[in-house]
Amino acid sequence: MLASDTSKRATVVSITGQVVRLNTALTPVGADTLQLAPISSALGDTVVRLENVGVDPANLAAGSVLRITQGANVQYLTAGSVATERLLLSGGTKVTHRVTLTASVAIDIDRPAAAANVQSQEFKLTITGADGTAQVFDNLALSPASPNYYLQRVTRGANASPWVTVQPASPPTPSLPPNDIPATLAATALAGGQDENLNSIGPADYQNGLNTLVAHKDVNMVAIPDSQDGAVQGHLLDHCQNLADRFAIFDPILGAGITGSGSVAEQQGSVTSQHGYAAIYYPWLLVEPAAPPPGAPPAPPAPNILVPPSGHVAGIYARTDAERGVHKAPAGEGADVRGALGVERIVSDTDQGILNLSYGVNVIRSFRPRGRPVVWGARTTATGLDSNWQYINVRRLFLFLEGSIQVGIRFAVFEPNTTGLWASLTQSLTAFLTQVWRDGALFGTSPKDAFYVRIDSVLNPPSEQALGRLWIEIGVRPAYPAEFIIVRIGIWFGGSQVAE
Repeated sequence: MLASDTSKRATVVSITGQVVRLNTALTPVGADTLQLAPISSALGDTVVRLENVGVDPANLAAGSVLRITQGANVQYLTAGSVATERLLLSGGTKVTHRVTLTASVAIDIDRPAAAANVQSQEFKLTITGADGTAQVFDNLALSPASPNYYLQRVTRGANASPWVTVQPASPPTPSLPPNDIPATLAATALAGGQDENLNSIGPADYQNGLNTLVAHKDVNMVAIPDSQDGAVQGHLLDHCQNLADRFAIFDPILGAGITGSGSVAEQQGSVTSQHGYAAIYYPWLLVEPAAPPPGAPPAPPAPNILVPPSGHVAGIYARTDAERGVHKAPAGEGADVRGALGVERIVSDTDQGILNLSYGVNVIRSFRPRGRPVVWGARTTATGLDSNWQYINVRRLFLFLEGSIQVGIRFAVFEPNTTGLWASLTQSLTAFLTQVWRDGALFGTSPKDAFYVRIDSVLNPPSEQALGRLWIEIGVRPAYPAEFIIVRIGIWFGGSQVAE
């Protein structure tokens, strides 16, 4: 505001050195000066400018709950945004913080002898492990908008606690800020918990976990590296086959031989999938142990450990998809197992042939001493049952095609079932499959050699049209095997269906 006329006010837009930009022009009277205006409750002011007084303001951020004091008056407000600005004055540089509040002030804030004081309201949480090691989380905030939100820092952040997880109170506290700040407590032992025992988890628990994935249609690979139990692997196989939109990656039993009783060949017989919705890998991988938690006492290096291969294999699938496409088999020189130091056992060329060709077990091999292991097989557990589905890349290519086509033809649901719609769908599907062919996923010197799209009156007689159904037949020739595999897709009011 102007010193000569305090009714003339403007809002500071920005400050650069000695240049102050306002949102409106102020006409001075003579040798006038600008001064900061008092914060007015009557005018509904929502912006305050703060000066740092001996305290690091690094934790002042959007979402901070602020305690504003002016004499005997106190109000609590939440910061919506914070901008740090430096004023270049004759006496030096002054750092200020322009805080935009989420609500207007209810008290007037001026610059009398009893200066206004603003304090952010945070809390500290100290977690002490059984060995006496303490982890301190300071300046925690209750607002999810704050970068210091307690849930993010304690449970999810890079330095999250290895011992506990935290979650909002249920039901939430009815108190408003700042009365919702946790009470100050002395060191208190947690009660009611128990040591984790993964051995107590049974097939029913894994089934419950799989059930939670049913609603998530973006899932395309599923593995359970923590269990090689036959019942658990059976649940996983049923999950993928029944949904028919995802692929199971199985681990062998630790120490399993190649053939005979208790071998991986015998295990493969319990997870066969005639339509190729699963694959099994062998053997386990040798990796470095996990790093100790933050703040852990010094200890001698831990020995390397053996882990199931499915997690690494899923990563190879994702890497191959990104680099080459889902039609590329996730095996060969480009399928090196990054992060692995070796394998549980070395498999010979002869045993590799037996496992791969006769049983559809994909071997992970180390061809050089201390060389990085490589996935050397791309078979599904349909090997010996159905040659059309014995390759992982073929099955996953069809999962991609079927999912993409169902999404791509969704526009046709509820459209009039006419020859015009048939032509539109044929054009759309042909364009999509032509691009898939150009990407190298389909075999043939031209699109007509690689696929066909059929929508006609034979597939869609009046009886089917009367039921609101439209059937589409798509023939696709994957890079291998060479035969056409037919996919029939039907759509109707409110849904769709795929049949192979």
